[in-house]
Amino acid sequence: MRNRLLTACLLWLGTASCLFARNAFKDNYELGLRSQAFVEALVRGDSRTMYEMFVPAFRAENSFARFDSAVARWIAGGRMLKARRKVVDVKDVSGYISTWVMFAGEHKYRYLYQNWLRGGKTWDIVWVSRILDQSFQYGRQDTVQTRHAAEAGVLYVLSRQGRANFRERPARPDTVVMVRHDLPEEHGFQLDSLPVVWVTLREMAAHAPMPRAPFYVGLAMVRVYGDMAEVAVDVFPSPDSAMARRRGVKVYLEQHKGVWQFHSIGKVW
Repeated sequence: MRNRLLTACLLWLGTASCLFARNAFKDNYELGLRSQAFVEALVRGDSRTMYEMFVPAFRAENSFARFDSAVARWIAGGRMLKARRKVVDVKDVSGYISTWVMFAGEHKYRYLYQNWLRGGKTWDIVWVSRILDQSFQYGRQDTVQTRHAAEAGVLYVLSRQGRANFRERPARPDTVVMVRHDLPEEHGFQLDSLPVVWVTLREMAAHAPMPRAPFYVGLAMVRVYGDMAEVAVDVFPSPDSAMARRRGVKVYLEQHKGVWQFHSIGKVW
């Protein structure tokens, strides 16, 4: 009986591991297909198909005509000969793709970097470097939601789990020193049971007197995509820090009953 139970458990574990492996492969496979379709549309000059692959929040706030103009500026009248792409990394709901495009008469590939999100049934594009610039803002109109998402993202980075993403494993600060960038999400920003003190990059550069803290944090970017949000948090070394350089982490959040909760980690840099 005991041997039969052990055999059954081993079979179950083997089946489960295969299922997990297939699901992980399926995610990579689906992202590969989507990114390949995007590259093929780019080579065809089919900016409409490319546009439809973006997250709904992007399309709601940026017209097709504007995106089409951005693609035309990047192509600059050139003729694309070939393109290749590579899935660089997949981290839960986020995917990162490198793309190289060769134009007629040019001897070097033009490089594009794509960030994808799987917030629903399929992978959608969040950002494409070089074609888009910082004037293409979206997912930030609801400043109350972006602020709440920003607060949840910073709280995660301050947590034991969040700090474990950094090699130095810094201690949790008693007072949170936030680096101000004059973002809308900073207005009214507060953290439960933790005092917050604001400093500027200019004050840091001038070595002005600062509150003691193992590190400083700042909001690099906040976007809301319906029930999903993306918060990029910069972590700055302080005079009291063991950290050798500035670091950062991209946090994905999911909204449950009006409350933003940690979902997964994207890039750590």
